[in-house]
Amino acid sequence: MISNFEKQIADLCLDKALFVLAIKNRVDFFELMRCDNEQDYNRENPLYPLSKEIFIIFKNRAKELENG
Repeated sequence: MISNFEKQIADLCLDKALFVLAIKNRVDFFELMRCDNEQDYNRENPLYPLSKEIFIIFKNRAKELENG
């Protein structure tokens, strides 16, 4: 069974990995929040397109941060 401490460490590791990936891919979170799908996002950011899976991950994380 995973302890609360281990879950917190895992969440921090995931947050760090997503943060690094966002910087490397120059993710525009304002544009990300406006777009409904990765095609819309990629049309606005053709130099740094996101895959559907990565778009969904960032979109969900951005919603979590927005809602507190």
